[in-house]
Amino acid sequence: MDKADDKMQMYLKEKRVTLHPYDEAYTFISNWNNEQKTANKAKHRVFVPTSTNYLFGSIFDHVSVIDASPVQVMKGVKNPVELNGMRQSHIRDSAGLVSFLMQLEEDLLAGRTMTEIEAAEKINNLRSTLDKYVDLR
Repeated sequence: MDKADDKMQMYLKEKRVTLHPYDEAYTFISNWNNEQKTANKAKHRVFVPTSTNYLFGSIFDHVSVIDASPVQVMKGVKNPVELNGMRQSHIRDSAGLVSFLMQLEEDLLAGRTMTEIEAAEKINNLRSTLDKYVDLR
């Protein structure tokens, strides 16, 4: 929700999509599910992908869950442009990892050590210098 700019929020509002902060999502979904049951819509169905965490997935009765979302299935099918982009991304990322491993070997041979956190920070710093890097934080 924090990443949705005004233009995106307006578009979603036009499409009747309501955004909720993540920390309110469980309450909203749980209340919605209870409203469906109360309104005697016992046969309502939902798609719950396998990637859904247990807390959210446990809201729904098993008879209400159809299967994984067809959107997830469609997202799994990549066109040639997407496949090439993924390959190029993996090549760039691998170059950053190899660079880290070379530096790590040099450090270890010189008697220097690093913690797991220091290693993770070093890898992230190396990756951040690569072309088309996107920070996920």
